[in-house]
Amino acid sequence: MNKKPTFFISSTIYDFRDLRSALKFYLEELGYQVYASEYNDFKVANDQHSYDACLKLIEECDYFILLVGSRVGGFYDDQNKVSITRQEYREAYKLHEQGKLQIISFVRDEVWQLKETRSELEKHLKKIDNLEKEKQDEVLNFTTKFATNAELITSFISEIGKNKETTSSINSGSILPTGNWIRQFKNFKDIIEGLRPFILIEDLNVKFHKELLKDELLKHSLSLHGKFKENPQDILLEFNKVYEAIPALNSIYNDVLISRDVWENFIGVFYLTCLMPVNIDLNIIYKTITIDVFYEYESSTNRLVKQPIYEDLIQLKSRLVSCNNMKERSKNFHNQLTDVMNRNAKKDRVAVNPVHLLEVLAYFANIIDIHLISVNVVKVLEAGTYHPTILCNTEGLFKKLLAN
Repeated sequence: MNKKPTFFISSTIYDFRDLRSALKFYLEELGYQVYASEYNDFKVANDQHSYDACLKLIEECDYFILLVGSRVGGFYDDQNKVSITRQEYREAYKLHEQGKLQIISFVRDEVWQLKETRSELEKHLKKIDNLEKEKQDEVLNFTTKFATNAELITSFISEIGKNKETTSSINSGSILPTGNWIRQFKNFKDIIEGLRPFILIEDLNVKFHKELLKDELLKHSLSLHGKFKENPQDILLEFNKVYEAIPALNSIYNDVLISRDVWENFIGVFYLTCLMPVNIDLNIIYKTITIDVFYEYESSTNRLVKQPIYEDLIQLKSRLVSCNNMKERSKNFHNQLTDVMNRNAKKDRVAVNPVHLLEVLAYFANIIDIHLISVNVVKVLEAGTYHPTILCNTEGLFKKLLAN
């Protein structure tokens, strides 16, 4: 089984408990794997300290989400005042530099403002004559409701922003550091918006069903005869030739007279397109249209609406069901067509019973529509742009052949 894209959430837990929980739930609902150390699904090795287990697990992840708030948290290195969150970030950045991990950093808006204010305050205090260094530090690091240790938090934010490295790179002309973008946030929505540039916020189950559908229809499209594989619309032209050859005022009580050339051409195309079984798994179509794969949110009405491709899939389901219902009768179509040719061997026009002709052409139209819808849906899934599928005029066919 393919590995799911995996996230590691790094932050202090006490002040981010609700946000971590919401983020884990949101991403897992989309089908991603999310590691947060307070949950039981967090991988833990019995022979490792919990801190080391956290640092090791980062290596298995694709995305590292860092949340910085007002607390420092426990220390990984007490002597050098390096918190476990900061050490997790440093391990993640090593992987980022190797191209193995994407770092997505967030700082609470009020904490970011505290950092900016502290920077301005520090400049101001240095201008005050005879103000001792201890007094400056006491003022700068005064505990507030926005920060338990302003110095450590602001220095951590500077490290995330790679301020020193950026200045050094500019002065030396070397490559600038990456992964240093910091996003301020006020609420959960800001977090989700910040994730969008890095990942496609789409349900993995939706992606899976789209790929499954595309593969199934592509397999069918590739089974088309070479004559129609490159230009599937040519099959529709063949249907139209027969359709146009049927007299407009035909009576249900009289045989339909069709040009021999048109009839012989039709039989050839019928054999090429209709004698091979339709190899589309109807269960895949049913599954796709019964979940929300092709729905989108319409903000103006506050409801989910069907995408245009959804109607194509409904038509495809209808055609497949119809073909399945006609499976047994269609086995006799070859004999019926051959019998018609034998009875009209030396005639310029072929006489066909209207009921038999309708049955054969309706089946032919179903097969053509299945081909055309399959090709169009695959194109939409690959290109993302929808164009309506032009289908056989079955309704007109019924009116022509069942006229009184």
